[in-house]
Amino acid sequence: MDYKSKQLLQRLFQAIKKDNTLNRCKELDYFLALWRGKFERIKTYPHIGPESIQTLNETENDQFFMYEFDLLGFTCSFDFNVRYIWELFKNHKDAFDKIFFVNKNDKLISNGIQCWHNHLPDEELKEVKSYKDLDNVFVVDMPLDTPVYVVVDGNHRICSQIHEKAQYIGAYLVNDSIAGLSLVDPFQSLLFFFLKDIQNLKKILASGSFVDLRLYLYVYSSDLLLETIIKRYG
Repeated sequence: MDYKSKQLLQRLFQAIKKDNTLNRCKELDYFLALWRGKFERIKTYPHIGPESIQTLNETENDQFFMYEFDLLGFTCSFDFNVRYIWELFKNHKDAFDKIFFVNKNDKLISNGIQCWHNHLPDEELKEVKSYKDLDNVFVVDMPLDTPVYVVVDGNHRICSQIHEKAQYIGAYLVNDSIAGLSLVDPFQSLLFFFLKDIQNLKKILASGSFVDLRLYLYVYSSDLLLETIIKRYG
């Protein structure tokens, strides 16, 4: 694991232990120890680019989408292999739920959560005639402190609908497991699932419910998950 990744994890683990909500979890130290062990078993590949794409056995025909975000002062990114998502969608369409967004002043909202997308100039969209099939739009629910959906494929189709003043816009929500495994780097993949666990653990603790955490958190199935990640990246 490279120096930046180690520093990021160290800061992240420290912030988690100081979080007032997460501190209510009696299993927190064990939970963090499990995740620390998973991260120690993997190595990081170079950041997304021609060299990293080649080392991950991807092909020049693959399409990638990069979403950058700040995590405790570190600039991070999740780099999704869109072709990987498409292949799983073709074979496991039932794993993708349909989600609808309300178009409010060119902002897409679903249950109070905004959907991030790249904005395109109107001049470019006026020439778009074929982007009518919203079934080809895929969004991911990002595991960040501020909830946000992100369009990972279908940005032109989304922008075309916004340009045409559509009141409701539909898309397919990529299953969390598929989204995490579609990332181009094993460190990114584990980080995605780790942040999902933190997000879910906060929700459970905030609700005051007494549940078996093994049924809701990725860390307790992470041996299988880790083997899947290692197999995926070779």
